[in-house]
Amino acid sequence: MLKSSIHKILKNLSSLKKDKKFIGEILVFMENTSTPVFWLDSNKIYQGCNQIFSDLMGLRTPSNIEGLKDKDFPYSSDELNLRDDIFSAVLENIPQVKVLFDCLVGDENKVIWVQKRFMPLKNKKGKVVGILGSVVDISEKVSRRKEIDLALEHKTELGTVLLDLNETQEVPEKYNEHVEDSIKSLYK
Repeated sequence: MLKSSIHKILKNLSSLKKDKKFIGEILVFMENTSTPVFWLDSNKIYQGCNQIFSDLMGLRTPSNIEGLKDKDFPYSSDELNLRDDIFSAVLENIPQVKVLFDCLVGDENKVIWVQKRFMPLKNKKGKVVGILGSVVDISEKVSRRKEIDLALEHKTELGTVLLDLNETQEVPEKYNEHVEDSIKSLYK
């Protein structure tokens, strides 16, 4: 839904400078989505973003992003190279994975895991004229994955203990505390 709406609104990026009504419609749409969104031209220069993305990047207003490049943000050289490769692939319309996963530090040093998605912006003739990017918070998914991994690790440890117990007639003293903790955790 979001992707088709964005395609519909941004079909002809080259007309942005000519059509003030069109620009207004885009800005209204971008500001009313809860997803941080930005767009770049074919030279990989930021042309705009919504307030959510502006806040995420530490910019005072969305207009402060206009004319900036990735090198103007605190990305490492490895991140810059990876983003440049992805942006080049998007601009050349090469079918490949156009998603990055990243970890950001937000307010109060809260760790935020994000998925960054990039898609080509095409004019009416189908020529790629820019890039639309969005940032999706996947912190909850990452947290759940860590919980699942921890539970699987705990289950594996418990399985090892149970195998050892099956080989002996009584609980070895070194396992008493571990077995008690494991049993208690099963009832939580």
